[in-house]
Amino acid sequence: MEEKMNSTEWISAENGLPDNELVLVYVPPEAERVLAHIPEHNYLVAEFHSGKWWNDEVGYVDGVTHWMPLPEPPTNLNRG
Repeated sequence: MEEKMNSTEWISAENGLPDNELVLVYVPPEAERVLAHIPEHNYLVAEFHSGKWWNDEVGYVDGVTHWMPLPEPPTNLNRG
């Protein structure tokens, strides 16, 4: 997965899944929602583990078709 983790493009869930790390996931509007309310924009931060997608706020997330790594946090923060 290392080569995919440097990507800034959506990765099909059919082509591989992240390994226990937070990523941005996409759920298309027509996907069946189970135990989760997906925000109107259809994407949220989630983690894939134990064979399922999870989000701390909404719980189990069903219907994920794509994911992408989160960007690195900013390193040059002006605090002045």
